Amino acid sequence: MQPSLSSSYDRVPYPSNPFPQTHPDRLATVATLYGMNPAPPPVETARVLEIGCAQAVNLIPLALQHPHARLVGIDASGVQIATAMATARELQLTNLELHHMDLMQFPPTLGGFDYIICHGVYSWVPDPVRDGILGLMRRHLNPNGVAYVSYNTYPGWRLLGTVRDILLYETREIDDPDAKVQRARDTIEFLLKALPEGDAFHTIVKSVSGAFTSPDHRHYLLHEYFEVTNEPVYFHEFVARAGEHGLQFLSEAALEDMQTHRLLPAAQAAIKALDSQPLERQQYLDFIRCRPFRQTLLCHAGVEIDRALRRERLESLYFASGAKPNEPDDNPSTRDFMTFHSENGGELRSNHPLTKASMMHLREAWPQAVRCDALEVVARARSSSTPIMVHHPADFERERGEWLDNLLQLVVTGLIEAHVAPPRLTTEVSPRPTASRWARRQAAQGRPVTNLRHCVIATDDVQRRILSLLDGTRTPAEVLDALLASAEAEGLIIVHEGRKLDDRVEIRRALAAGLPQELKAAARKGLLIA
Repeated sequence: MQPSLSSSYDRVPYPSNPFPQTHPDRLATVATLYGMNPAPPPVETARVLEIGCAQAVNLIPLALQHPHARLVGIDASGVQIATAMATARELQLTNLELHHMDLMQFPPTLGGFDYIICHGVYSWVPDPVRDGILGLMRRHLNPNGVAYVSYNTYPGWRLLGTVRDILLYETREIDDPDAKVQRARDTIEFLLKALPEGDAFHTIVKSVSGAFTSPDHRHYLLHEYFEVTNEPVYFHEFVARAGEHGLQFLSEAALEDMQTHRLLPAAQAAIKALDSQPLERQQYLDFIRCRPFRQTLLCHAGVEIDRALRRERLESLYFASGAKPNEPDDNPSTRDFMTFHSENGGELRSNHPLTKASMMHLREAWPQAVRCDALEVVARARSSSTPIMVHHPADFERERGEWLDNLLQLVVTGLIEAHVAPPRLTTEVSPRPTASRWARRQAAQGRPVTNLRHCVIATDDVQRRILSLLDGTRTPAEVLDALLASAEAEGLIIVHEGRKLDDRVEIRRALAAGLPQELKAAARKGLLIA
């Protein structure tokens, strides 16, 4: 590894967030859908390696939730590993092993892993180290293991690379990181003013300007645009190099990234002609979308992959969806159309009774996941016009097949999440509600909070204060007492509905009125442990 690379991360650490797309459950689910038999169970006793783990914020929540799993993180930055190790000691984690290590010196004694994660490293290291990453995966990935690699891609990064070249030129004589970022922001602002709207390059600059205007993206800007090495590749080049190391393309981490449903009809038809050539299909999708970034899953070359996504593989899975219906319909048994929208912009318009009933139930259960057989029972009950119905066996199986086909389409397009082993969370507020130690620690520090779905959740000051108290020892009434005591000790002002409250009884009444809603909101955000 280049000394300049490790020292750059020592100088400006990268306080990254957890990456839900790297969660072993996500990797195992995708592998299952493609006919693999990933290590069961996917997380409970899995061995997980993260290359370039930084401060281990992607591994720590996994270690806390799965005490029988073994997690190993390595990073070239001694500063970041020291921070991660201090956090692990504070949380008394015995299943998380962290090493300040050059990945080219990875010791054989660490053994094999079911899942290997390499996020935000491959494009930012020299060519020999890229071979080192893939070679490490070949040697240490277990036979049915899954590896995740993210990297910048062409053709999309050809356009972004122009922005990088300009910024490198503008900051060529600046060494101070903060001064470098400020000059970059000034340059982006200049370009946006100088280029006419509608101009192709103006569109490119505009697409990246959000990161430059946010003070929270300092570390991202420095490592994405100012590292010595940032070498994007074409997808076909990455797959070919992986093949040289005995690895093959499995999928993208997000199945929806491989689909064509958001393309124009002519583009969909052109891509469909490549269905028998999956690698060509993916490369041409990159051309059409001008994709700048990929999150690719790899497995050993000898593993048999069935790219025909078969509905039968859904029957062992769990499903979750927060998609909202546009119109209320308490009677999904009708053939009236309903439309559901997800937060990622996905849309379902369906008049299929079982499908509508399934989406309604998943929305109500969110963020809880529901096993396929249980979902079918509930959906049939909700979509039936009478308690008892008579079906011809062929009609019953036909309807069930349509339902599974619809579920499969919703999974691959991202409206429904599929899980091999869903997170153990609850949507109910227990007598002594409990949040994870990691979420409580983050809340107490005033930082963004990681929920049990491995996602970052935005919280305000009141929510963080409540969350930090949910250690399983307090009733809601005791949480209220502690919240009031901390507010008084810190001399805080309580404002309710725009009015400053001075009377203690009035303050307690206002907090008591809001606490049940806040606890329910915490449950709906996936923050409470079952």
